[in-house]
Amino acid sequence: MLKSINVCTYPENVPLADVFAGIKAAGFRYAELNMFSSRQTYPNLWLGADDSEIIAVRELTAEYGITPVGLVSAELWSKRLTDNDPGVRAAGIEVIRRMIHACTLLGADTVLVVPGTVDENTSYRQAYENSLGCMRILAPEAKANGVVLAVENVWNRFLLSPLEMRRFIEECGEGTGAYFDAGNIERDGYQTDWIEILSDRIRRVHVKGFDKNTGKFCDLREGTVDWKKTFAALRDVGYEGPVSTELWAPEGESPDEAVKRYSADMDYIMNL
Repeated sequence: MLKSINVCTYPENVPLADVFAGIKAAGFRYAELNMFSSRQTYPNLWLGADDSEIIAVRELTAEYGITPVGLVSAELWSKRLTDNDPGVRAAGIEVIRRMIHACTLLGADTVLVVPGTVDENTSYRQAYENSLGCMRILAPEAKANGVVLAVENVWNRFLLSPLEMRRFIEECGEGTGAYFDAGNIERDGYQTDWIEILSDRIRRVHVKGFDKNTGKFCDLREGTVDWKKTFAALRDVGYEGPVSTELWAPEGESPDEAVKRYSADMDYIMNL
């Protein structure tokens, strides 16, 4: 497996050159990048970026020896694929299309998909049908571009079991997979169940600590996640891809120092 990091440890206003320098110094060579909603004065990834801006980021990754393993955008939490408003769903589809295109220019091959939410305005049935309809539009486009849309298990009251998640991905068709988040599962399930059932559908993995006793996320060596069982299960299903830590720098600590600690923690949990 490949040790990776989501660059969210650094605030959005930190230039990517500084981010890449910091994670490289900490021992990371693989990174998951974020597409933001606003443009910066330095090369960055944002949803309105033209090809030259994205290529400038690709050149930065090459300069610092960082391999991008995929893209994430928080915009999918508001531009929900589950929404009953066709306009909102169309906006979510456009976000994913932009991310697919950015992947092709960056040399990345995975887009993390937040599949939407169930809420007081969206029933479970509506959420499933709406999100599935969007994914069936996008999956062939992703496949044609050599990109996989990886659906993540998030706290969204939707796709609540590994059996349902696998069924949803299979119904979406080729060009889709699972983005398994081991920390997100700790509250309501067991990592080993999800890994066993999703198995060959797992495209990417997120890790972060979570403590069931406090109900809070935490550092990797803290909390209640059984990392030894988690990584053994991943090896059992033949997963060899990137494992990205997804943690923000605590208040009062510099991101450079935080990523050094996260790198050491990753070395520890991946080799238990």
